[in-house]
Amino acid sequence: MSFGLSFLVNHLLFPTDIALAMDAIFVASVPALFTDFKLMLLPDYTWITVLISSFLINLFHFKALILLDALGALISLGILFVLKLRYKDGIGEGDLFLLPVYAFAVGITFMPFLLLGSSLGGIVYSLLRKDRLIPFGPFIIFFGYLLLFLRVFLYV
Repeated sequence: MSFGLSFLVNHLLFPTDIALAMDAIFVASVPALFTDFKLMLLPDYTWITVLISSFLINLFHFKALILLDALGALISLGILFVLKLRYKDGIGEGDLFLLPVYAFAVGITFMPFLLLGSSLGGIVYSLLRKDRLIPFGPFIIFFGYLLLFLRVFLYV
């Protein structure tokens, strides 16, 4: 049901190339969201699909900003890498790949909101569950897809 609704909204609001890329991101991200909640693992196909789809969206619709978007991805990678070095078990390997890819997808304009939203989501989850282990991937995926949708909706 959610896949069909997402496909319908994407194809009603966006040009076909963007709608197909958004569909691919949604199809790859939703199973990963549930997998990370249950097993604390993020499949590689998720970040690879998001990277390819967002590269195509950026190349054809945000070409002037592609270097700044790559810079935003590198900044987010740097932040996570420092956290990974500082707190050995603080950031999972899947999160280390997923956040920069979604940062590239949402662009440098929305990258701070991605970091803030996913971090706050993880904090709220941790407080509600009173658990030390937080699956960070679902929050990256949720806020990343939401911000990508917003970016494309506002600027295309």
